[in-house]
Amino acid sequence: MDTPTIEEEWIDIAAAAKRQHCATDTIRQHVRKIRATAQPLTDEQKAALEKVFLEHLLEREAKRKTPEAVGTTP
Repeated sequence: MDTPTIEEEWIDIAAAAKRQHCATDTIRQHVRKIRATAQPLTDEQKAALEKVFLEHLLEREAKRKTPEAVGTTP
């Protein structure tokens, strides 16, 4: 998993703020606190997170394409 660009990170922050109904500054403060205290992920941890995330996206896409999902929002 590559380090996100500033633009990608801003998009993530804006999306999180919208989901949580709070200001982007609040999300940025939380991100800073987490980064300040969190240890870097190992390569194994990064690979595991990437695998889980990709599986989630594939499952979500498969559900979206099923006939039962027609007419519903993803």
